[in-house]
Amino acid sequence: MHSMDRYAEIRKQTARVRERPLLAAPKIPNELELQARWFAGEFGRKFQTLVGELVEIVQFGFWNREAGPDFQDAAIRLAGGPILRGPIEIDLLDRNWELHGHATNPAFDDAILHVFLERSGVEFFARTSTHRNVPQIQLDLAALRDAAAGMVPLAHAGRCVAPLRNLEAERVTSVLEAAAKFRLRQKANRLRQRIEVHGRDEALFQAIAEALGYKQNRLPFTLLAQRLPLAFLRKLREDAEALLFGVAGFLDTPDLDRQRKSTRSYLRSLWDRWWK
Repeated sequence: MHSMDRYAEIRKQTARVRERPLLAAPKIPNELELQARWFAGEFGRKFQTLVGELVEIVQFGFWNREAGPDFQDAAIRLAGGPILRGPIEIDLLDRNWELHGHATNPAFDDAILHVFLERSGVEFFARTSTHRNVPQIQLDLAALRDAAAGMVPLAHAGRCVAPLRNLEAERVTSVLEAAAKFRLRQKANRLRQRIEVHGRDEALFQAIAEALGYKQNRLPFTLLAQRLPLAFLRKLREDAEALLFGVAGFLDTPDLDRQRKSTRSYLRSLWDRWWK
């Protein structure tokens, strides 16, 4: 058995081999993080509705930058039937469909799927203002376990230090190389999953943005790359810079008087292109 596979098997079968992150991943992500991870395909593409019907996500759609459901122009296949196209709404709680007024908002009438993370004590149906029932699926945080483990860097000695201390240098090197290859394979699998969802160019664009966000701004950079897809920016090359700054929230007010003249001209051009 390859050393990497052996390491993976040991890691799976015993609690003695673990990679403890510096910061524990939050038990419940906030709604933006949940939406970003859904859009990245980290939860997968095949699910089961609350009534037992199989759902396949054919196309995750596009972030909605206006009022209405979170994602527009998505496509799903329900119970092996024809492809359904329309918006998808994502909430932390199942009851948020009612609490947020989606049931009486015509903007949600075309929704094809309601995705949520936690169920409340009372059974809820995602109905539209026309009294149509919207299929619902519940996400499983366990699907994010491996992804979350690889997103936070290590910064202190773990439980492996003691047993490794007495091993020969070659043996220690072999174990560390196996662990490194295992982690690399995990990252490759996540990137491959993203490629299957969004294609090579978009997957690389999102991965680069995520890396540029480092630890503190990984989520904002990921959201920025998802909300402004590379294909969209390529069509608007002259406005791409202004769009990135604008969507990031840096062009809400010009506030030009506080800037130097050279900077003022640059900011003004960005602001004009963003608000045109």
